[in-house]
Amino acid sequence: MNFKYADSYILQLLNNFIFEPGGVVDGKHPGKHRSFSIGRSLEFVQHREYTPTDDLKYIDWKVYARRDRFFIKQYYQETNLESWIFIDCSRSMWFPENTKEVTKYEYANYLASYLSYILLKQGDTVGIAKFDNKIKYLLEKSSKEKFYYKILQFLEEETVGQQTKFVNIIDEIFKFVKKRMFLIFISDLIVNNELEIVRLFKKISSYGINILILHIIHPKEYDLNWIQENKIIFEDIEYLNQITTEIYEIKNLYQKEFKKILEYYKKELNDKNVHYFVINTKLPVLENLRLIISQK
Repeated sequence: MNFKYADSYILQLLNNFIFEPGGVVDGKHPGKHRSFSIGRSLEFVQHREYTPTDDLKYIDWKVYARRDRFFIKQYYQETNLESWIFIDCSRSMWFPENTKEVTKYEYANYLASYLSYILLKQGDTVGIAKFDNKIKYLLEKSSKEKFYYKILQFLEEETVGQQTKFVNIIDEIFKFVKKRMFLIFISDLIVNNELEIVRLFKKISSYGINILILHIIHPKEYDLNWIQENKIIFEDIEYLNQITTEIYEIKNLYQKEFKKILEYYKKELNDKNVHYFVINTKLPVLENLRLIISQK
């Protein structure tokens, strides 16, 4: 398999992974996840009284012996998970520029590749979208394992977008997602208003949609200790604005504000249907995948 975002050794390891999002889901095909629908599976839910249209083989004869009335056993029906993976392709995701280091955008693609592989192996349905201030490119969902090759081809078509505007894509998202779907957002969450993005995710989750947010952070973003010069030029990658300053004047303030933003996201984006993870790109992708799956 000769694709940038697929390592055969990692794929072999992922065959043993199981990805079970929180909550109950709805799907169109049999699968491994609990559904709101009542059907015949392995997990018992309740009894209900027999009706003439019921199959006699589902009568609980032990209950009949005790109560002299017919009751039917009901079980949770298992279903497949319908999921979408949204990849932020805005300009800030291409940090660091002009180096041999893996950019945030590339790391996001590795995560999207391997998460979709696990989901497809489980028999789940996966779709992929790239966005900045709108949904730029869309790969319609499928549950076929061979669809993974189309996903890899889609990821190889690298996209440099504009600035991120989550508020602009909410209407687009609701056009093709439905209640009890599973959405994965992979982004550096660089926005002008953190409160606005939190409100957006909570609005989506209020419709019964499960959301996994993977906050991509490059090690150089945690602090400015890697900068050697005293006077430096900072450039806003997305808006292309520049300021010149002395590093000692802003280092402590920067670290304080960055930590404050992370704490805010951790507090507000871990809710009933929302799960938030910080993804440090200095860690191997497999290590972050294990962290995500073990805590879901």
